[in-house]
Amino acid sequence: SMLVADTGNEDIEVMFIDLASLQTVKDFAVRLQERHARVALLMNNAGILETEGRTITVDGLERTVSVNYVGHYLLTRLLLPMMHRGSRIVSMASLTYRFGRLYFPEFFTLGCRGFFWRIFPYSNTKLALTMFTRKLAQLTAGQGITVNCADPGIVSTDIIAFKMWFDKLTDIFFRPIIR
Repeated sequence: SMLVADTGNEDIEVMFIDLASLQTVKDFAVRLQERHARVALLMNNAGILETEGRTITVDGLERTVSVNYVGHYLLTRLLLPMMHRGSRIVSMASLTYRFGRLYFPEFFTLGCRGFFWRIFPYSNTKLALTMFTRKLAQLTAGQGITVNCADPGIVSTDIIAFKMWFDKLTDIFFRPIIR
């Protein structure tokens, strides 16, 4: 596979998880528990930025909220007992958290209050993930588990999907200057 070629490590196993389905998150954690796995690094990096409007998951959550926050929260909580002194949790944050506003219960079911535009639920999830990470760092401080956030800046990945009429211009002028 590409991972083996890129890393030179042939001892790689790929396991399915869909953060838009909390059952797959639980199933993933159970598979690791059954193996008596120890987790050295958890990188909460998955994320989406909806471009087609609001989508509700099988769990009744707005999909951005499930993938960018609730799925990470649940996975982290389930894997925490498998971590040890020296383990590390890194959550991918975003500077957009500064625009986030958490209104409950709308945050979970709608992603944002009022008009749905892709940046609103995204920013809200990044705020929630940052707050959770900061609190988790306090809770695990005496256990020797390092917990922090990182903001990689704007990276040219598939999360940046330009599908609105003005996005084609943005893609032409913006994408070449981002990482």
